[in-house]
Amino acid sequence: MVWEDVETTLDSGNLYGVIRQGANANGQSVYVDTYGRNLNNSGSEYASVSYVKVGETNGYVTAGSTITRLPSGSFTYDGGSIIKVESIQEGSDDGFVFIADFGNKKASFTAVTDHLFASAANLQIDMEAGSFSGDEAYIGERNTTFSMPATVIGAFAGSNAAGVHGIAYPKMDNSDDGFVVFLGER
Repeated sequence: MVWEDVETTLDSGNLYGVIRQGANANGQSVYVDTYGRNLNNSGSEYASVSYVKVGETNGYVTAGSTITRLPSGSFTYDGGSIIKVESIQEGSDDGFVFIADFGNKKASFTAVTDHLFASAANLQIDMEAGSFSGDEAYIGERNTTFSMPATVIGAFAGSNAAGVHGIAYPKMDNSDDGFVVFLGER
């Protein structure tokens, strides 16, 4: 991978944004727009969401620094999300709340934008891997009755699980109907 252009688009407190453009070994153009949160003062720990386009294929990916250990007790994480339902896609830098109860190995979250929402309950926390997953989730339109059942996968990031990141996608066969990507910090 050769980056031909790297541009910092946001550098404010613990928030950062970077756009990278280049070409891969096959000569395909690669575009990556990353938004993230530094979880410590040095920036060595982070949680991020990236829009990635390789050639004509695009998608989202979340990432985070490796956890050193998971804490005990319950913690609330705040952050942002990008939600898509059919032809509507919206993002929000806030409106995402994730609650992790490490003692009971359970988590839940809500995410809202102007017109869309996502929610999940009874996510199972894998204490060994520092990840979470579950099938009790929904993605839908606010102020309507439309929602679709979804599956969630994600992970904690940084020392003592200072951050969280992940994705939810519809359980239906046509996964192009919607998704949510999220990140947060405590």
